[in-house]
Amino acid sequence: MKKGIFLPLAVFVLLFRFSLANLLQNANFDSWIDDSTPNNWVVEYRTYAGVNKETGTVHSTPFSAQLVRRQAGTGNNRGLRQRIPVTPGTSYTLWAWFYDNNDQADGGIVLTWRKADSSFIGSTGTVYTEDTAAWQHLTITAVAPNSPPDSVAAFVDVLLRTYGFTGSQPGGFIFVDDVDFDVSAINETKVNSSKSQEYFVGSPNPFTIRHQFKFLINQSTSVRLLIYNNLGQMIRTFNLGTLTPGIYTLNWDGTKDDGLRTKAGIYFALLEKSGGKPEIKKIILKK
Repeated sequence: MKKGIFLPLAVFVLLFRFSLANLLQNANFDSWIDDSTPNNWVVEYRTYAGVNKETGTVHSTPFSAQLVRRQAGTGNNRGLRQRIPVTPGTSYTLWAWFYDNNDQADGGIVLTWRKADSSFIGSTGTVYTEDTAAWQHLTITAVAPNSPPDSVAAFVDVLLRTYGFTGSQPGGFIFVDDVDFDVSAINETKVNSSKSQEYFVGSPNPFTIRHQFKFLINQSTSVRLLIYNNLGQMIRTFNLGTLTPGIYTLNWDGTKDDGLRTKAGIYFALLEKSGGKPEIKKIILKK
């Protein structure tokens, strides 16, 4: 923790409250059509992988999704899919929590980009789980293709899958829960630089996994985002350099500058722009 850097608590004022929605629907698997089909998700090829509603091994209550392999060996890797509209040239991040304590299956996430007619463009690499008796966090960040005329993405398939390997037997399973897909940090959207309004918001609030800030830059300026605890001590610094006019997003996962996760409580984010007044917002971290 950095020492000797304090702000008077009186300056901490909640200026805005704003909700940025996860682009996925039923991302926490709270809603199910039946015990093998979560709402808003497509189950890919049940011959290869089954899906079950799980109430015991969950990252957040009440349910998670259990993915079960129905084939031996490698290949035939399937699971759950949800198709989302995207903006070409925009960076997106997929986050998902997996529990993999089974030596006959691995979990993984991948993004597949598609054109407006749903034809295939390409996929990201797959990020895989490790065998461990604990929930683990997987993430992918990628830019939606924007190479006219043949590679302009209109949709992305968010894929949550179970994977086999040489010697693996049918019946291996993993669990997945609390999935999030949205724009990345930092992601820029061009705006009219003549506008003078202030804009500094974030969600979710309270948060447990990560908080996403969204802010407006009216003119090219040097920018820092600082996180303070309720004692006025600065615990995290984001030196963002010089940013051009636009709307930006930035994610905070609750970690301090030393890389350790801070405790639950009330925190304050201070957005500093050279030559302008700072903007402040209050955020709450829950365990």
